Amino acid sequence: MIHNLKILLFFSFTFLFSDADNREYPDRFLVGYWHNFINGAGPLLLSEIPDEFDVINISFAEPDSPFGSNISFSPDLSIYPNPDDFQNDIISLQNEGRKILISIGGANGPIHLNNETDIQQFVNSMMSLISQYNFDGLDIDLEGQSLYLNPGDTDFRNPTSPTIVNFIEAIITLTDQLPDDFILSAAPETAHVQGGASYYGTVWGVYLPVIHALRDRLSHLHVQHYNTGSMLAIDGNSYQPATADFHVAMAEMLLTGFTVSGGLFFEALDENQVMFGLPAGPSAAGSGYTNPETLLSALDYLIHGIPFGGSYNLNNQNGYPEFPGLMTWSINWDDYYGNEFSTIYGNYFDELGELNCEATGDVNDDGELNILDIVNLVNFILDNNIELELEACADCNSDSEINILDVICMVNILISV
Repeated sequence: MIHNLKILLFFSFTFLFSDADNREYPDRFLVGYWHNFINGAGPLLLSEIPDEFDVINISFAEPDSPFGSNISFSPDLSIYPNPDDFQNDIISLQNEGRKILISIGGANGPIHLNNETDIQQFVNSMMSLISQYNFDGLDIDLEGQSLYLNPGDTDFRNPTSPTIVNFIEAIITLTDQLPDDFILSAAPETAHVQGGASYYGTVWGVYLPVIHALRDRLSHLHVQHYNTGSMLAIDGNSYQPATADFHVAMAEMLLTGFTVSGGLFFEALDENQVMFGLPAGPSAAGSGYTNPETLLSALDYLIHGIPFGGSYNLNNQNGYPEFPGLMTWSINWDDYYGNEFSTIYGNYFDELGELNCEATGDVNDDGELNILDIVNLVNFILDNNIELELEACADCNSDSEINILDVICMVNILISV
């Protein structure tokens, strides 16, 4: 037994200086958009992004011409005079375990894929960008009329509008060529998703065929709960944006599924796929900023089922405990407002991950105690810039402290198995 203990400890310390610093894609996380341009929020280097942002969406890669299909990107020279510094900052963030996605489109970058030539041009240009910058994923942020439902296109399961059919084909073709852990996300407007319950046509519900076709590839969906009017929920009532009722009701539509105008049912997404997005401050968007007290009440109800006395009643009274996090527009605006968003909601979701421990010592939250947990805990104790996915599982000997005695406790558990 002593011999085995020494072997395990040897491997623990041997692995300390390997890839143990890298976090896996977390269960709870914040997504933020980084400006590759300068506006009222001011410029920000990638190296200055707060630790609370786990997923960083580079905004934006755009077509060479409006409604084009050849997508290009380069770092803004007013922010990064030396483009190599941009690449080095990406590498540094990735070495911390953060995920860097390239976001396509935005309000000023409409994309149209009208035929097979456009599809291939889109795929080739995106593959080139992803390879050049080693992006971890792709975020779809097509706004305006990049996607459009033509008259007679009434079944989201079998779309016929060329811009939609071709875009779906392009994303499938692209992701088929990328690793299984490549991240795919989307940030549609409420009218493009939940709006399909009121009317299905033109841009209303236009993302539903895309989400439906890509649901098995989609890592997370964060609908923009801003720059929107009131929206119809599954209880038949409409709710005003920037209220707790609105955030809970819109999120639950994707968690339970909903009937689309015309009678077809849009099936629920997985609990850990559904997020929503908010402005980081009042000036970050035209409307939709929600004060922290209101938003925290909404999150407590949505996740834990703790009522706040609102008008909307959850379909699932127990809440959705695997709801993973929030998105914000944007990291730059969060910086402008003193990091209110990242601090408050980063702490909120960090605490969620620390509440429960189902397997003693399982600090990397993969469902079991193994040698990787020991490696991570030793790194954590030595302050080697690593965060524990489930810190509540670190106190193996239940003495309310995390130290080398917990490492020994974990080794003893492994030996006894």
